[in-house]
Amino acid sequence: MQAGGVQVFPLYLFLNSPTRSVTLSVSNPLERPQEAWVEFKYGYPVLGDSGKFTMHYVEPPFTGEPSAVPWLKAYPQRFVLGPKESQVVRILLAPPIGVQPGEYWARVVVASTDQNTLKQANPGGGITMQLKYTNQIDVPFHFRTGGPSTGLSIRKVETTIHNGRLKLDVDIARLGNASFWGKMTATLKNRDGKILKNEDKPVAIYKDVIYPMSIDIATVPSGTYFLEIVFTSRRPGIQANLLLKADPVRYTQDITIP
Repeated sequence: MQAGGVQVFPLYLFLNSPTRSVTLSVSNPLERPQEAWVEFKYGYPVLGDSGKFTMHYVEPPFTGEPSAVPWLKAYPQRFVLGPKESQVVRILLAPPIGVQPGEYWARVVVASTDQNTLKQANPGGGITMQLKYTNQIDVPFHFRTGGPSTGLSIRKVETTIHNGRLKLDVDIARLGNASFWGKMTATLKNRDGKILKNEDKPVAIYKDVIYPMSIDIATVPSGTYFLEIVFTSRRPGIQANLLLKADPVRYTQDITIP
C-alpha cells in the first residue's frame, strides 16, 4: 500500500504472547531517495460526519484504554531509502509484568518525505522557497495476551431508501476484550427465499459503533422483502490463524420497498 513515496507490508500486524517482535517492510518504489521514520500512536477508526471512517488518534490515551504505545520501539526508527531500496523494520514489544489478559492496540505510523527538496521561485524575485511534503501510512498493531476474546451484538438496524439505494445503519456493541475483525454480509431475499442482492464488506470494529452499508436496489421491484445481516470472523486477505474466532451473528427484519 502506498503513502506518497513509500510502500509498507504487511498492512496489519498481529502479535500473540509470548512473541515480542514483528517485522515491517518499508520500500521505496521511486527513482529518487526517500527519508522515512516510524512513530507509534494510539487510535482507532471512527465514523465521521461524511459517513466514512477516519482515524481517531487519542494522545495521550484515556484512562483504561488498551494502548500498547508505551511498550513499542522500532529498529531502525529513522532511515533513508535509495531508489528502489527497501528496509526491514523490527518492532519490539516490552509489556509490563502482570499485564491483564486481552488485546492491546497501537498504530504504526510510517512517515516519509522526498529527499530532493522542491524549490519554488517567488514571483516577486529575490527569495526562493523550499517545499518539503510529508506523507504517512497507518498500520494497525494488535498485541494479544492471556485469553483474548471478541464478538458482536447487533442492537438494532435502521433503514432508509433514497435514490435507488437501501442505506443500513447497523448499531453494534463490541463484546469481549479484543477488536473484531471479519466480514459483514447483507442479503436481500424475496418471500420465496430467492436472493436478489448480496453484499460483503470487510470490517474492523474496535468500539461500539453504528456501522453503515449501502445496497443498490434500483432494479428491485416494489414489495416486501427479507433482510438478513451476518457478521463472521473471517476476512479475505488475512490468514485465518491471525483472526480471533467468534460465533456468527445474524439479524433479520422485513424491508418494504415502495
